[in-house]
Amino acid sequence: MKINLFIAVSALSLLILSCYTTPDGSKAISDYEYKKLLETQLPAGNSGIEGNYPAGSVVARYGRLQIIDTQLCDEKGNKIQLNGVYLRALKEESKFLNDDCFSTLADKWKIDVIRIPFMSASWYSEPSYIGSQHYEQLIDRAVQLSEKYGIYCIIDWHVLGDGNPLLHAKESFDFFQRLAYKYGAKKHVLYEICNEPNGKDVTWDNVIKPYAELIIPAIKAGNPDAIVIVGTSTWSQDVDTAAKNPLDYTNILYAFHFYSGSHKDELRKKVEEASCKIPLFASEWGNSNYDAQGGPFIQESRKWMDMMYARQISWCHYALTDFPEDAAILKPNASVKGDWTDKDLTASGKFIIDFIRNR
Repeated sequence: MKINLFIAVSALSLLILSCYTTPDGSKAISDYEYKKLLETQLPAGNSGIEGNYPAGSVVARYGRLQIIDTQLCDEKGNKIQLNGVYLRALKEESKFLNDDCFSTLADKWKIDVIRIPFMSASWYSEPSYIGSQHYEQLIDRAVQLSEKYGIYCIIDWHVLGDGNPLLHAKESFDFFQRLAYKYGAKKHVLYEICNEPNGKDVTWDNVIKPYAELIIPAIKAGNPDAIVIVGTSTWSQDVDTAAKNPLDYTNILYAFHFYSGSHKDELRKKVEEASCKIPLFASEWGNSNYDAQGGPFIQESRKWMDMMYARQISWCHYALTDFPEDAAILKPNASVKGDWTDKDLTASGKFIIDFIRNR
């Protein structure tokens, strides 16, 4: 596969794409716009600025990650499981993007990875971040801090309120092409291209796979070996559907999300079966119900954690925040300077952080 030339999707995919319209009747992206982006010639290469990671840090030990068969592996080909946290959002939670916090995350909590969301549409109090220099600078700060403390950083294009990733496909294409050029020589940056696709017409075959076939080559142009995480339909639960029609690229992970109070044996069985066919990543899960309230449902969480450990499936826990919800790791008004103790942690936070730092 040539990284500077986009792979053409099938005629069937284009036909399906041309039929998809948004709820207000407008097309998410026209056939002409899609094909124009698909045929864009991007020069291969990146900025060439390699990462500088502390000796003994997670990234120094594991190096550039890769997928072998259905397993995430380190640079030497050893199977690994990353455990980490997800920063809830950037409007309020950007206060945690500082040295003291990241020192606590890496050195005291011993996390391996942090997931940083970039909102593609407004969601409750969060605005769309598209076109905002401020929010892109926050992404850059997160990448820099992750490098400084030697942990992996997932840049998450946070499809949620918009549902259909094709609604902002052009902006996503530009965003990931620029960032992959900027960070392509660094070992610690991973790219997640659609958080939680949702909506009755937003299926894997009709929408998500064609979207991924547009965005992945834009990333691979700047970073041929990049790890790319792709969300699945029904708020990243239908990994079984993706397993039947996987993407034809290397180093792809398929996302599933769950909240242990709401998602139990049925979804867990589906995930376990799919994990035998495609590489999976639980890029968001929590001890609460799906609305981030209730719990912590520790018994159900342990079932999920045991299964993910047995299958060596990496995960990020929701959420690094002091927002007043039960799924939050920190209590309201916790210090923004890190160095948190148990008294700063919610019940959910204490359970998951005790696990991570003592595993």
